[in-house]
Amino acid sequence: MAANESTPEGELVKKYIEKYLDDLNDKAEPLGKKTLARIIVRDNPDLFTENDVDNVRTLIRYYTGQSGEKRRKNKIIDAPPADRGAAQKRGKSIPESHARRHKPFEIEGKRIGIISDVHIPYHDPAAICAALDYFQKKEVDTILMNGDILDFWKISRFLKKGNKPDLVEEIEAGREFLEWLRWQFPEARIYYKLGNHEARWELYLWEKAGEMAKALEMEFGQSLGFAQFLHLEEHGITYIPDNQQIKAGKLNIIHGHEFGGSFFNPVNAARGLFMRAKASVLAGHNHQTSEHQEGNINGDAIACWSTGCLCELAPEYRPFAFTKWNLGAAWVEVYEDGSFMVDNFRIIEDADGLYSIR
Repeated sequence: MAANESTPEGELVKKYIEKYLDDLNDKAEPLGKKTLARIIVRDNPDLFTENDVDNVRTLIRYYTGQSGEKRRKNKIIDAPPADRGAAQKRGKSIPESHARRHKPFEIEGKRIGIISDVHIPYHDPAAICAALDYFQKKEVDTILMNGDILDFWKISRFLKKGNKPDLVEEIEAGREFLEWLRWQFPEARIYYKLGNHEARWELYLWEKAGEMAKALEMEFGQSLGFAQFLHLEEHGITYIPDNQQIKAGKLNIIHGHEFGGSFFNPVNAARGLFMRAKASVLAGHNHQTSEHQEGNINGDAIACWSTGCLCELAPEYRPFAFTKWNLGAAWVEVYEDGSFMVDNFRIIEDADGLYSIR
């Protein structure tokens, strides 16, 4: 990828530098150029892959005058100095910071279908079909898979009992599900947000094969090849990393594990979510459909939702989970001003084994 402003890549990088100009020149906490490169790659999957991060970083350095004296004439911003603050006056340097900047991932779409906690291969096919049929009727233009789509039981920390699908079989089932989902919604935007169960992939690799994990990180980035193994790009599915906050208009969306543990509350999970977030948030993770609303002193309405799951309700390790868990999903309509409407629905199985939306 040549550092040439006449190329589409070069023009795009220049626009992003201008957009993030204040962040790049922030004296207290400048945005790293590799971080900006990851943002550009993430936002433009039609133009870049994760393998292009270093190439995009080279373009950023070119346009900020940091890739050699001969190219400094091309710079369009002033790069912040490496050392700053009172420590520099004493001839000392502040150590390099490895702190991560957390910015929400803004998804597009006006009518968004949200599913989570499918836990393939321990999913409920009839419940999944009921949710997707409902999304079809609502004419959604976006599907968000909000974490724990795969279970990864074989690489969990828990004691393994019985003869269950191994890691390779789970990945194959995941690929099959994603191919089927794209077939169901050929024109929709589809996003895959990681949950705590998908995080098992990264944790397992770092624990069991650290050197291999380093090699995978060098090749694929933080995901360690998760997106590539599931063929997300092949199906036009956008990958959203673990712990990444999502914004759909003014609505915040997380999987739910990001606050640490489950939301403990004697009333409902949504109230526990409200107590932590103090803002309007939708989450999965707890396998429980609930809602909590409050207002603040300014008269602003705040609401939180937890969605149901699309997996078995009586797993071997928790045979009476159905007393708290329920099947469900949600769809969200986002308006031009960023306001939104949430339909957090349950999926009920009747005595004849038929599923309906409530």
